[in-house]
Amino acid sequence: MNTEQAKAILQHYRPTVDAADPYFREALAQVQRDPALAQWFTEHCASYEAMRRTLRQTPVPAGLREALLMAQARRGPPVRRR
Repeated sequence: MNTEQAKAILQHYRPTVDAADPYFREALAQVQRDPALAQWFTEHCASYEAMRRTLRQTPVPAGLREALLMAQARRGPPVRRR
């Protein structure tokens, strides 16, 4: 695996969720071998954590869940086509 392949895989890496996922194993090994990739990966993880923190601090509007459920109910069941 080269650096570009590892970066393409690690773009989807979530530090708090994917640490034990075997899908990322080879790409994470590449991070250990490539200092430039390691720098990029550190910045990627920091960016992910900052975004996660911001989203967790964003208040959920009152009644949002109910509004979404009502909108889904109005649409009816999915249509299956053959």
